[in-house]
Amino acid sequence: MTLDKVVGSAQEAVADIPSGSSLAVGGFGLCGIPMVLIRALLESGVDRLSVVSNNCGVDDWGLGVLLAQQRIAKMTSSYVGENKEFERQYLSGELELELTPQGTLAEKLRAGGSGIAAFFTQTGVGTQVAEGGLRARARAARRPVRQPRVRQVGTQLLAARGDGGSGLHRPGRGARRAR
Repeated sequence: MTLDKVVGSAQEAVADIPSGSSLAVGGFGLCGIPMVLIRALLESGVDRLSVVSNNCGVDDWGLGVLLAQQRIAKMTSSYVGENKEFERQYLSGELELELTPQGTLAEKLRAGGSGIAAFFTQTGVGTQVAEGGLRARARAARRPVRQPRVRQVGTQLLAARGDGGSGLHRPGRGARRAR
């Protein structure tokens, strides 16, 4: 049995993403971001999104276009600079932020996608980052326990592929492409 994963448009690829969804959005900085799918999400009207991504783009590119229309309620990111609207919304309390070190962010996504319930990291020990984590002793070192975002990352928007399409991945259902 073959599963056809190709859809006719970016709009079709994001059509079943409801408001309030949690998304993991690919790319690093402004490179490799799924701009066609981000625009399709904007056009679809979804809001109250929780987004896990390296950053939130800039004011008029990347996730910044969703942010400018107040479609993002929460960002989990490792970098927040260069986006004035992000700064304004965060400082005014309109946007929730979970600032996470880049390596920990990558591991949360990897562990969550693999079904790993929790993992140890020494990143942030002795800092405010560690204050929210549970404390545990491992080899006489205090390390915060981190829980991956298993429930909260139900859909991943992926960067453009070599064949010119953008990808939408739903864990357990395979990837779909939009051209």
